[in-house]
Formats: sequence, C-alpha cells, structure tokens
Amino acid sequence: MSIPVFHVDDKPLLNNNLMQRASYISRETLHDDMYNKQRSPHRAKADRLYQEVLLPEQAPLKYKHVQDWTDKKNIEMLWNNVNATGYMRVARSYYAALPKEASLEENIELVNSFIQEAFTSKGYIAQYDIHDEKKISRKKNKQKKQTDSQLSKNEGNGNIHVHILVADMPCRDGKLVRARTENGKSKTVYLDTDGNVIDMVDTPILKKGKLQFLIYE
Repeated sequence: MSIPVFHVDDKPLLNNNLMQRASYISRETLHDDMYNKQRSPHRAKADRLYQEVLLPEQAPLKYKHVQDWTDKKNIEMLWNNVNATGYMRVARSYYAALPKEASLEENIELVNSFIQEAFTSKGYIAQYDIHDEKKISRKKNKQKKQTDSQLSKNEGNGNIHVHILVADMPCRDGKLVRARTENGKSKTVYLDTDGNVIDMVDTPILKKGKLQFLIYE
C-alpha cells in the first residue's frame, strides 16, 4: 500500500504557551508552575487514541524511571521542567495527518520510527498523541454520560492525526542543554515504509513553517 505525501505544521513554542499546548494535545488539564495556573485543553479526551513519550539515551534518570506517561502528573513534571530551564523558546510543536489506510498499530509504529530517527536519536525528548475526532452527539451526551472507554468505541471521522511536542534542547549527560537551530529552514524529509529517514536536505521555502514528508514503497 502506498502512503501519500502529507504535510507537518512546525511551530516554535515559547515558555508562556508550552503548558497550554501540552494540555491541548494530551487532552488533560495541566498545572503551569511558571504562571501558577491550570491549563485546560478545551477538548474532550475521547478522541485521544494513543499517547507516548519517547526518550533519548541521554535523558535525565527521573524521566527514565517514569512507568506511565499517560499519567498527567508525569506530563506536568516533564514540561514544567522544560519550562524551568529559563529559555524563552523551549519546544516545537508538530502536527501531521496520518494515513487512513493504516491501522492504529501501524500508525504508532510509523510515528515511533520517525521520532526515533528525527529526534530521540539526536538527544531530543518527544511526546506524541494520536487523535481521531469522534462522531459524538452532544445531545446524546447531555442525556447520558459516557466514560472514555465507552467513547473510544465510537467510530472516528477519519481525521486521524498526530501531535508531536519536542523539547527544543537536547539531553547531554543526563541534562537538558541548549542547542543552536539549523537556520530555521524548511526541510524535505524522505521516509521508507518502516518510517526511517533515508534523506534530509535543505530546500527552497515550501511554505513558511512547514515540513514535508514523503512515504513510499
């Protein structure tokens, strides 16, 4: 099965909006230690199909000891620590549509492979959440409350996509350190069917703040 080209939004995140973004993609209300306030996702948790945090080998031990990254307390701890580094720009946020033809397991494998190749192998911490909006009747939900597990059985609308949140500083010797950016240029990234990056080259601006991924057989 051939998988078509898809585009990824690439946005820098400052320390004043990192926790809001983490809340949104996690579909959890998170506490922002820097501003001492709760950040609400303003979206139902039901459309979150999968959540994971991938760590590089050089990650701090306290992150490696985390058993469950679906626990919002661990997500709070991670991104509040990133915010506490004192830098203005602390993370980058990515969004990509995923192939509808693939199963959830195949999409998870694809995203895992890409993040490993593009980010964690270079020392960066990344969280990703796969969403698929549910066809949920608001009127029906008012009449009868449903649990997340019940909601997850509803069919999605086919808008399956992934949000990736990457700390904008790599890990070195168990610590987060600041790294230089690569001139802020757009890049074209070529992946094989296993999600491995096989080429990455600077290109003329395709569209401001965009990355383009080509997946093929």
